[in-house]
Amino acid sequence: MGYPSVTGPHDKGYVAPGEGLRQLVPLGDCVLGEGTFANGYHYVNVNWTGSRGCTKLSITPKPGPDDEADVPYSMRRGWLGGGLPGDVVVPWDDGSLIGVGAALTRRAPNGEESRLAELPLTFNTHPEQETADDASVNTAVKVGSRLLIGGGQSVDQVESPYVFASDDAGRTVRRVPLPAIDGRQPHTPMGDFGVNGTEVVAFGAAASNAYDFHSTGTIPYWHSADGGLHWTSGAITRMPPGTQVHRVLYASGQWYAVGGHAKAGAFYDSLPLVLTSQDGTHWRRTDSSAMGNGNITAATVDSAGHPILVGPTPQPKSKPNTRTVLCGSVWVGDGTTTGWQRGGLGCSEDPPTAATTLKDGRVLIAGNRDLWLSASPGRGAATLLDLCPRGVSRHRIHDADGAENCCGAPRRPASGSAAPRGCRSGWGWGCESWSRHSRGAGPARPQFFAIAVGPLRPRCADPRPLVDRAGGHESIPRTRRSEQCLRRGDRPAPG
Repeated sequence: MGYPSVTGPHDKGYVAPGEGLRQLVPLGDCVLGEGTFANGYHYVNVNWTGSRGCTKLSITPKPGPDDEADVPYSMRRGWLGGGLPGDVVVPWDDGSLIGVGAALTRRAPNGEESRLAELPLTFNTHPEQETADDASVNTAVKVGSRLLIGGGQSVDQVESPYVFASDDAGRTVRRVPLPAIDGRQPHTPMGDFGVNGTEVVAFGAAASNAYDFHSTGTIPYWHSADGGLHWTSGAITRMPPGTQVHRVLYASGQWYAVGGHAKAGAFYDSLPLVLTSQDGTHWRRTDSSAMGNGNITAATVDSAGHPILVGPTPQPKSKPNTRTVLCGSVWVGDGTTTGWQRGGLGCSEDPPTAATTLKDGRVLIAGNRDLWLSASPGRGAATLLDLCPRGVSRHRIHDADGAENCCGAPRRPASGSAAPRGCRSGWGWGCESWSRHSRGAGPARPQFFAIAVGPLRPRCADPRPLVDRAGGHESIPRTRRSEQCLRRGDRPAPG
């Protein structure tokens, strides 16, 4: 995975939450990735394109020198980015892509780009002006021949949701009125759209207690039966502290709105939130206690029509100034509202951030460094977790994220313990059919087991300065490199 940050000999880069890879859009036999790149001065728009087999994503065009040697430092801007601009990308019937941001841009199948409409909103281009009016684009979908765009705007420091529609593929846009909830608009942006035919469901990004962690809160939702022309609204009450909804999808004959909420007494989201509905207007919160820990941040529907949920779990810190580590997980639904099978995606400071289903039916999950790809086209995401050798049962891993390892080993096996037959030993045993892309057990921080394929390599420990997610500076002590540790960019030796 092409890393979305400036890197140097002693700098592995840092990507702030919400930046880096944001979206995967199926394109041809692979995907287009959409997101941002930290150029050393600020974040700029970039795209990622996939390799043959979709096992590697590279920033395209490749970041280049800024040629600003003669420019005073305070006036430098760095590399300006590239690719299709926009916060969200929507594929169109004719093979083109529409990038949606402050303005809309169409990329034709031959790569030619043309500017379309501009959203009649005020976008703050000076982040240092924290109280200025601003707007965000959070979601966009195609419903029949209509393009729907959703997000939020802040006017006089009051935030509210919006929806725009276009019936001419983005050449013009018009605002669609949203009905009030309890006599007013909620103070949260539109978070995500879900689509099933001409039916559309949208959710607010955050509940009223998302940031103050009050014991109970409400979260708004909207429903349209005519492709987004007319909407009804409602609110779900008694939401737990820290509630946020990140994705809305229709799968297995029902609607899902998924995200995360906080444990009692915690001030960060660490438990899955799953809301379900048969008709998009009557919602219930399902008991997700059996899903373990995790904040659901990405979702897709596999070729069998089942929901696939992805998200990280922050790990407890041994010391306040140590790095923030998150363990990624994937949940595969069985078609019911409560049946979820869970697998682990490894732990790092760069968890998975996006997921999609490819044209051939494989499920692709990606973060800012790594990819995970289900093994067999045509079988849907069942292959994500159907990885245990015959006779080897699945067991619960004994660490904080509560994930399951297909081969049944604890992440830190006792010294000298043997892996189950058909598994490779290491910190988190993976199955042979998946580990052929990664040589050996790795050093002390293996990155992949169970379902990782892609350009896999164990992470090498080295001394490097970095910035944690709270903005503090820290360093990593030197650790003896394993002979089997592959440095970033190295190619694994053939199997």
